[in-house]
Amino acid sequence: MSIAAGNTIFVVALVLILAFGATMLWLTFRNTDRRRGSEVDEDFVNRQVREKRSRARWHEPPPPTLR
Repeated sequence: MSIAAGNTIFVVALVLILAFGATMLWLTFRNTDRRRGSEVDEDFVNRQVREKRSRARWHEPPPPTLR
C-alpha cells in the first residue's frame, strides 16, 4: 500500500470518528433547556395533571386488550 492510500484511510477514519463524537455531543446537549425547565409553564402542567387524575378517577377503566 502506498503512503497516499494510507494517509487517505487515516483521514477518512479520523473524519468518521470526529463526526461520531460531534453527533454524540449534539444528542447529549440538544434538550438541555427543556430539562432545566426554563420554559415550563407550571400552572399549565398542574392543570393537565389535575385533569388527567380526575378523568382517571371518575371514568371507567378502558377495556382489556387482547394479547
